[in-house]
Amino acid sequence: SDYSDGYRSIGEYIARMNRYTSLAADGLHADGVKPRPLRWLTSSTWVLVKQLVLRGGIFDGWRGWTVAVGSAAYVALREFKLWERGSRRAGSSDDAR
Repeated sequence: SDYSDGYRSIGEYIARMNRYTSLAADGLHADGVKPRPLRWLTSSTWVLVKQLVLRGGIFDGWRGWTVAVGSAAYVALREFKLWERGSRRAGSSDDAR
């Protein structure tokens, strides 16, 4: 049977999240969006609250929580990747990693 929203496994979900957060971070970076400290926390927290409260995910059981946490993780990962791209452009010593 299919995993929630058509994913066959959590591994497939994470692989897609990784791919799409990379594309999103690349797009933001190309548009000149600068990484900001703690935006990952504020943005991902807002997405979590929005999914659970405003969209009613809290009433959808484990699926609602899964979508909310996955959405928040997506935003946080995208922001971390944007920060990573900004660090590379600035010639940070993190490039060696």
